[in-house]
Amino acid sequence: DEVKLGQLLDAVYYHVGSYDNKADFDSLHEFVYQDGKSETEICNINYLSVPPFVFRNIIDNLAQSRKDVEADIRLIIEKP
Repeated sequence: DEVKLGQLLDAVYYHVGSYDNKADFDSLHEFVYQDGKSETEICNINYLSVPPFVFRNIIDNLAQSRKDVEADIRLIIEKP
C-alpha cells in the first residue's frame, strides 16, 4: 500500500556520525526526540551496518546518550 510505505519512509532518517564520538550520539538523540515526545513514547530502532569491532562503542554511546534508563534501545546490526 502506497500510503503505508509513505508513512514508513517519513519515519526513516539517516544520521551521519562517528561510532566512537558520544557527541554524535547525543545529536542523534536530540534529533529523534526534537518534537518533545519522551523516550518511552517512541519506538527508536537503530539500523547499523558496521564491523564487529565497533559494536561495543556504539552500544555504549547509545546507552549513555539516552536520558531515561527505562527507554528501549532497539538495534538491528548488519555485519558487512
